[in-house]
Amino acid sequence: IMCFFFSSRRRHTRYISVTGVQTCALPISWAQFNLGFMYKNGQGVRRDYAEALKWYRKAAGQGDAGAQYGLGNMYDNGQGVVKNYTQAVKWWRKAAGQGYALAQHNLGVMYANGRGVVKNYTQAVKWWRKAAGGSVRSSV
Repeated sequence: IMCFFFSSRRRHTRYISVTGVQTCALPISWAQFNLGFMYKNGQGVRRDYAEALKWYRKAAGQGDAGAQYGLGNMYDNGQGVVKNYTQAVKWWRKAAGQGYALAQHNLGVMYANGRGVVKNYTQAVKWWRKAAGGSVRSSV
């Protein structure tokens, strides 16, 4: 049996033996992030933004970049919360600081448009350059 989890930079693989002697060493935030993602997108459960926020917040509080990015998206789109660009920037900045390319890209967009931050093209380019070093094609 294989167990997969993702970090912000590369995929890690852990194996579980058939006898169950070796365990899958996943951080608890990984499960919390996945629950948030499933509730946000209605995958396997009824879409529930309040539940998604609850699980994303738990994982984000433990430093999970994917959950921080997800919270930023929810604030940016007003999903389960009042639309709040300042909060979106706050959460994307945390994820971006861990090298999360999608969050870096979104920070560039926010700086270019002056949403949640003072419009600053120098900062926009800075974040897009960081994202371009990752895997976001639209940041070039």
